[in-house]
Amino acid sequence: MPWKYNVTAQSKERELAYFFQEICTRVKFDTITWNPDEVPASSTLSTVLSATSYPQLTGLRIGMAVKVTPPATFTAGLVLDAFVAANDTLTIVLTNVTAAPINMAETEWPFMGIVLS
Repeated sequence: MPWKYNVTAQSKERELAYFFQEICTRVKFDTITWNPDEVPASSTLSTVLSATSYPQLTGLRIGMAVKVTPPATFTAGLVLDAFVAANDTLTIVLTNVTAAPINMAETEWPFMGIVLS
């Protein structure tokens, strides 16, 4: 993604304002309230969340680096991964490495997406 603003010899304050505007267009922070389905023993559950159900996901773009922070109540034995496979969606992958099914309660999941190119 090329820089939006072509900054030439401008004042430091104007350059700083352009810089912050640029960062705001490249970074997306928010939180969703989500109740994952039960993850069976020794298996992986992939869930696609969309902006239709979670308006906070509007603005996520294919190719964004995304970081989802698990809640404080995240269950031991689960491994978390996340990626953006389509615009305005977030795919969360939970892998259960235990011998028992894991069912988490509904809770808040903060996320951050960053446009890298």
